Amino acid sequence: MKYLGCGHFSDVFDLGNGSVFKAYKRKNVGEQESNQNDNDELTKALYRSELKAYEIIHSEKELSDFFASFYGVADPHELLSFIDGYKEKYVSGCGLIIEYVVGEESKMPHVAPEIYDLVDETLDRANALLSPLGINSYDSSCINIGDGKFKLIDFGLWQDDENYYEKSLVSNLEFSDNERTELARKFTT
Repeated sequence: MKYLGCGHFSDVFDLGNGSVFKAYKRKNVGEQESNQNDNDELTKALYRSELKAYEIIHSEKELSDFFASFYGVADPHELLSFIDGYKEKYVSGCGLIIEYVVGEESKMPHVAPEIYDLVDETLDRANALLSPLGINSYDSSCINIGDGKFKLIDFGLWQDDENYYEKSLVSNLEFSDNERTELARKFTT
C-alpha cells in the first residue's frame, strides 16, 4: 500500500485498485497533553461527519457524480498494521475507502475558471443538504479531471460551534461526562 499524502486529520494510502484509504490520525489538542481518549473521541466525531456526508451525497443521484465514489469503511488498525506505531498514530475504526481521483487538486477560489461556476453550484446544493446537520461542504477540495469534469473530496468537515470541543480540551485537558455523551451522539444514525 503506497502512502499518497496527508491532511490535517488524516493520511491517505493508495489501495492499488482505483481506491484510496483515508485513515484518521490520532491528535492531541493544545500544547499541554490532554486526555488521549477524549482527543480520539473528537477525531471519531470528525470521521463520522465525513462518513455521514458521503452517505447523504451518494443518496442524491444528481449530486453523487460530482463527488468521489464512496466504497465503505475500514479500520486503520487492520489495514495499516504494517506501519510501526500504527496504534499510536491512527484512531481505531476511523477509515474511509473512496475513489482514487487523478487530476489537478485545488480549493475554492483557486478552481479552474472553466469549471468554477459548476463547482460553486454543486457545493451550494451539497451545503443545503449538509449544513442543517452542522457539516460544512465548502472546505472541500476539487480535483479537475479535465474536459470540464471534476470530483469533490474532503467535503464533510464538522463545524464544531466556535471550536467548543477543542477549546474545552485545551482549557480542561479532558471532557466532562456531559460533553463525552454529546460528542458520542454526533453524526450517529
